[in-house]
Amino acid sequence: MMAPRKYIFFATLLLALELFSGCGGHQGTSSLRIVSANASEVSINVLVDGAPVASSVTFLNNTGYISIPAGSHVVALQGWVNPPNMSIAGTFPEGAQSTWLFGGWGPFSSGVIQASDDMTPAAAGNFKLRIVDTTASVGLDVYFLPAGTPPGGTPTFSPVDFSQNSPSAYVSLPAGSYHVVFTDFQTLNVEFDTGPITFSAGQNRTLLLINNCTATSCGLKDFITMMLNDLN
Repeated sequence: MMAPRKYIFFATLLLALELFSGCGGHQGTSSLRIVSANASEVSINVLVDGAPVASSVTFLNNTGYISIPAGSHVVALQGWVNPPNMSIAGTFPEGAQSTWLFGGWGPFSSGVIQASDDMTPAAAGNFKLRIVDTTASVGLDVYFLPAGTPPGGTPTFSPVDFSQNSPSAYVSLPAGSYHVVFTDFQTLNVEFDTGPITFSAGQNRTLLLINNCTATSCGLKDFITMMLNDLN
């Protein structure tokens, strides 16, 4: 027969384990990727609920996917200038992958775009592509076109800018060579053309339009792009 003190100890331990299990003891994880697309922010450190998860993230670089507990968290950026040391609350579902993109330039539309990443492959033979406009420019039209095809007809997205249709929805297209053309809103005046990009079946990709700036100067219609690998 178990001694009374031992019985009480083990009963208490079992009760504690049950309570821990019922209150998130088996809490799952989520994934977060931070992208620096703002040249005026020279280097940033990323903290989640005060704990450092990435350091010295510089312009045109990203953290890759960081595993964090699923749930609500505060993401803080040390070294962010406009405004200083930005903190943003967000909710991260279990098993999901998210990308936070910090764009704009200087005092012009600097901020965060929060995106949920699609990790489901396209139909057989296809790939998926979406656009994120991180720039401080006015709205643009976007065309996804077979390589060598000039823009015309209905844009794939119209308009896109820092606050509208950014991120765009994913578009599923047959694998092959494409170019993405950005034109002034409701015109065929080309502001930026990516040139040919080859996409393979099963890939999910995010294409960022970024102001091609330095830390101290920026031409708001000088663009570059950056590709993120979401899947495969």
